[in-house]
Amino acid sequence: MFTFNVPHSTVDRTDSRLSFSRMTLASFPELQKLPKRQRFQLAEELWLSGVSDSLPVTAAQKKVLDTRWAAYRAGTAKRITLGELERRLSRK
Repeated sequence: MFTFNVPHSTVDRTDSRLSFSRMTLASFPELQKLPKRQRFQLAEELWLSGVSDSLPVTAAQKKVLDTRWAAYRAGTAKRITLGELERRLSRK
């Protein structure tokens, strides 16, 4: 688990509710110093903290997920390397 302080410049204290302006990695210099693996772990932890297993999944979505999972398990799903994923993302 990672803990860090939120910079004051990102917190809007104009009302009683706590709200945040757009935060970037640059807002957290201590996070920039972390090795890439730890930043990925933190990103995963942040992502999972916002995902709920109780979100409804439609029958159509379940069918797509089941089909993709079956293809993965059978070894027929197209896979790419991390390097290829990074190349594709950098082109966007």
